[in-house]
Amino acid sequence: MNNFDTLTNHIQTTPISDTHSHINDLNPTDVLKEIVGSYARTDLCNSGIDLNHFDTICDHNIDLNERAQLAERVLNKIQFTGYGEASQILLKDVFGITELNQEQILAAQQRIDHWNTPGGAYELMHGIGNIHHTQSDVLNRSPTGVVPDYACEHPEFFHNDLTWWNFCNSIIDTDALAEITGITVTSVQDLRKVMGSIFDQYADMAIAVKSQHGYQRTLLWEERSDAEADLALQAVLKGEADKDQRIILGDWCWARGVELSIDHHIPMKLHTGHNDGNNFMQQSNGIPGNLCNIVRHYPECNFLLLHCSYPFFDQALSMFKHYTNVYGEMSWTWATNPHATRNFIRSAIHTLPLNKIFCYGSDSNIFYATSMAIQARKHLTRALSDEVADGYLNVDQACDIATRIMVQNQVDFFNIDEISKKRQAHYAENLAASV
Repeated sequence: MNNFDTLTNHIQTTPISDTHSHINDLNPTDVLKEIVGSYARTDLCNSGIDLNHFDTICDHNIDLNERAQLAERVLNKIQFTGYGEASQILLKDVFGITELNQEQILAAQQRIDHWNTPGGAYELMHGIGNIHHTQSDVLNRSPTGVVPDYACEHPEFFHNDLTWWNFCNSIIDTDALAEITGITVTSVQDLRKVMGSIFDQYADMAIAVKSQHGYQRTLLWEERSDAEADLALQAVLKGEADKDQRIILGDWCWARGVELSIDHHIPMKLHTGHNDGNNFMQQSNGIPGNLCNIVRHYPECNFLLLHCSYPFFDQALSMFKHYTNVYGEMSWTWATNPHATRNFIRSAIHTLPLNKIFCYGSDSNIFYATSMAIQARKHLTRALSDEVADGYLNVDQACDIATRIMVQNQVDFFNIDEISKKRQAHYAENLAASV
């Protein structure tokens, strides 16, 4: 086996951690809906196709061969994009389809239906994708009430984040919060108690606290007093808050979430950089340098910047290099821009200590989590092979780096082993109580 075969084999056989996914429930789906859905859909919209094509492709009342031919035709428009590549990997390497005909589609559908079961999801992601574990942002109720179909059999694999998105966006659903905590929010003192109750109930089971409010508002943060926040809260509760008042309350809520994260010894994940979808992004919202105020104010909290802030890779590297409490997570980047991501990982190796980068997250469902893990391995292999070919690393060093950024950094940073034990014990207790 030559040096490059050794590296390729090492990356293929090393488990990879999925540090950002959206695995919420078991929804029926089909082959064609999946291959033109998820992120492929955004590129297809960008290509100018007739949006009615999506409805046609997903309509079971239309002849399957007609739907398949249309799917193949539209996918040809994005065949060279990263999203298109992820879709093709899903089609061929995961679904096992070499030709979009009725026989192969129906055979693949049987596999999809099996994977959309409690054991099947684990079999797909862990067995086929060689994913070490996955982290989803759905933990705001009882863990067993959120993802029972996935997590009941493998709680050590299906981890959850505690979501802080609504709070950072000043979305205060008083009825839902009262149901979870028994506290009706009428003041910031009540809101502080609600937040404490949420952490007391769920933080012990959470892998991190996560917020993607960079989609809706700036990541710039200012310290806000209880008095200012309470005035803003009253306006929010009356449905009369303007943008500035929402920012004030959001900043206050964000800070309380950081403080609680510190108290409970869990990190905070933040969406940075590019937005999914089409035709709404305010790009300046996602600039990672906007976070300097809050990460400097709370040095005890570890902040993980989702997507390594693509397309602001250089600015993100500066943040990771300067702040000891800021780390980078590469979910979605291998599919969004494979070439730029290969260059980024090479830059990161020579800019940062090796513990600062986590190289994969799907930011998607069980099917794309698997195909995008295959995609990430492909491009990581190319990036590290280029490092070896250019004489910057030897093969042993490249293999060591791969292990660190694929799985070891994540296990250490999130304290995976300890949290897995807690989750397994929790599910075992619930199972025993239900018998």
